Amino acid sequence: MAMLAVELKPTIQTDFAAPLKRHIEEAYGEDPAAYQECINKLQALRLSAVVNPSPDEAGRDALYRYYAQLEMLELRFPLCENGVRVTFQWGDVLTKQSLSQFSVAYEKACVLFNVGALHSQLGHAQDINTDAGVKRASHHFQAAAGVFHYIAENFMHAPTTDISRDSLGMLSLLMVSQAQECFLDKSVRDNKKSSLVAKLAMQAARMHDEVVTLLKSEALREVVEPAWLALCSAKALYFAGLAHHHVSADYGAREAWGLQVAHARAAPRPLWRPSHTSATLAP
Repeated sequence: MAMLAVELKPTIQTDFAAPLKRHIEEAYGEDPAAYQECINKLQALRLSAVVNPSPDEAGRDALYRYYAQLEMLELRFPLCENGVRVTFQWGDVLTKQSLSQFSVAYEKACVLFNVGALHSQLGHAQDINTDAGVKRASHHFQAAAGVFHYIAENFMHAPTTDISRDSLGMLSLLMVSQAQECFLDKSVRDNKKSSLVAKLAMQAARMHDEVVTLLKSEALREVVEPAWLALCSAKALYFAGLAHHHVSADYGAREAWGLQVAHARAAPRPLWRPSHTSATLAP
């Protein structure tokens, strides 16, 4: 089954050295040269975490480490337009436009977005035809959903479309939907009872239908690539049909012939299964 992954936000390297050294000298009266090694390490960490990210779990860990450093840095330096002016420039994965700000909150939101995006890519990369692969995929999709939800709840007044509440709400729901899809695939592969498969399939159908509604919203319909809407719409129909198919089988096992036929007729024929392909968030 096709899964969707989110593109990483692009950025360029920034200069921490000059503004931090100036603040150290002016605010604390200390020799900024004594902190050069620490600043160099911070620069190197940002370079590896967000400028030249590694598309694997090591890259995810680097993002977490850099985010933790930003949290510590924020306690000691007023990183904002009216304080220590460090320029943070990021690209919007939806509009492809770049925006620079002095706000560390903007930097933190963008870093977390890439944590969620990387989790989505790691989930997409798993072989969901194996038990171990489907568990890892589900874990990564759920982690991505949690990160996108956290950004939406904790970083207000998003300056770019991709980290807006509309975008993040859609991405969070999509990732949860794909995690649900993993559970469904495993239940089918494990020949679980039709009643259980039907419940999981109907939940997956409803979730994807909600994603479709968000993708059609005024805020997103012009900026998210049409393939996302087409795939999620197809999945919603497919999972609904799969649910009817298994409800029909369940009624058949209980010799409730009328209900069996009714649900069999409700399932689209033939049930079409989207192929496993790659996709990223882009216009």
